[in-house]
Amino acid sequence: MDKKPYVLAAALGIVGGFMGGLLSARLNTLVRRGPAPAALIESKPAGVIQAEEFRLVSREGATRGVFSVADGKPHLLLYDKAGKTRMDLSLSDAHEIDNQPYGTISFAEGEPSLGLYDKAGREHIGLSVDDGHPVVSLDGPGPGGVPGIGLPRFSLDVDRDGPVLALYGRGGRLSLESRPTPGLSLIDTKNRARAGLELSASGAPSVALWDGEGHLRANIGSIGLTYPRTGSTTNEAESTVVLFGSDGKSIWKVP
Repeated sequence: MDKKPYVLAAALGIVGGFMGGLLSARLNTLVRRGPAPAALIESKPAGVIQAEEFRLVSREGATRGVFSVADGKPHLLLYDKAGKTRMDLSLSDAHEIDNQPYGTISFAEGEPSLGLYDKAGREHIGLSVDDGHPVVSLDGPGPGGVPGIGLPRFSLDVDRDGPVLALYGRGGRLSLESRPTPGLSLIDTKNRARAGLELSASGAPSVALWDGEGHLRANIGSIGLTYPRTGSTTNEAESTVVLFGSDGKSIWKVP
């Protein structure tokens, strides 16, 4: 009697039982675990998160920061524990500020600006781009230290004509500039130059004094003079001193 068929059948039975046991154990494991979470199926992080406003909130529920879109422009605000604004980063609207007694300050549309504030809500440091040129400003307390009001104390502006540095005081401001030649001016609260020191394009120095109406009243140094009677123009030397009347005519000159 040939025993090979019985041996083969027994071997197939053993292998089949083993495979069946493995398949049963796997099915029981899947039934116990249930379906895989969606987070495990999609392992790639989201590339874009969209929202009109994000809020940074402390454990106590206080808002400490807001990143939003206001009037179509991005805006970032950071607050202290008291809820006061301490930093403001935004793109500005086109507007003007009547910053008396120092004149009007204009802001172009869509230019970036950064403001840093103290605990009273006064802006002390400002960084901005105004019509394509950088501006840095340092502000001090307003009249009587009124909260929320800051007056300029220092500004640095660099435009196409050159840099301008200004220091502000109660009676006016000092302006140091190079547009394109270097000069120093004392300007009153009506935004009128009252005294100036400058170098001409040829390098000749001069000192000038103006009255409250903006009329030149005295000049020491190089100056161009026009004589009404003859219509001739002369370029006076650095040693020249000229005094003018309120009508703009020279009344005394030496040498």
